[in-house]
Amino acid sequence: MTARTRAAAATLLLLTITAATSCAPAQGEPVAPSFALTSAEVVYPTGQAYPVNLIFAAAKDDPIWTDLTGIDLPGGAAVGPGDFEVIRGEGSDGFDLGNVAFNIIPTADGIAFETVGLIYADTKDPIRVDVGSWAFMAVAADQFATRDAGAEVVAMSGCTSADFPVPASTASLESFSTGSSDVQADEVQLHPESASVTVALSCSDDVDFHIFSPTLEYTDREGAARSTRLAPVTIGFQDIDAADLRKIRER
Repeated sequence: MTARTRAAAATLLLLTITAATSCAPAQGEPVAPSFALTSAEVVYPTGQAYPVNLIFAAAKDDPIWTDLTGIDLPGGAAVGPGDFEVIRGEGSDGFDLGNVAFNIIPTADGIAFETVGLIYADTKDPIRVDVGSWAFMAVAADQFATRDAGAEVVAMSGCTSADFPVPASTASLESFSTGSSDVQADEVQLHPESASVTVALSCSDDVDFHIFSPTLEYTDREGAARSTRLAPVTIGFQDIDAADLRKIRER
């Protein structure tokens, strides 16, 4: 795991849980980790690793904190020891927020999954958990607006409005596509003087977090029709509060 990925993952768990959630389980009752549901449509430059963050809530003494040895993915792929981190955040009532963080290198054929398998020490079969809907696709780096457009993940704390960069040659914007059925662009306003666009977003509330990969269709100053991609955008991973933790636990 790269330093950038570790830093990004750690940032997600600088959380303050300010209120009690629900009642603690009965003494001795086993509690399986509850994972957040994420709607993720990730388009990334070929050959670059994308940092995946699987957020969960687990009891303080759950074996996921100490005994997780791997992550089972579709198609026989697996993330082994040393290639993932389990990061513990804050919590309440005996439960903490956690993050299983690892890298995926998207392929041109695509990678998709709705569940992952938790591989524990001294267990025979992975324990499968729902994590939402994740899809990854690799495209050529020159499809992005800038050479390093895929190098950093843009983050939004909520599904509101945000400013995104556009190529400096943009004269008019024909369309802004989120690439996700769960994230809609309701209003789009181009600012040619600052080479940016303001987009008002709305999101489905069926999941906890969203990741989308925007595409711009525009006309440049020479009158040519062009298309470019922006880096994937994450929504909701910052500022996770007591209500979010409760929602994850109650799944």
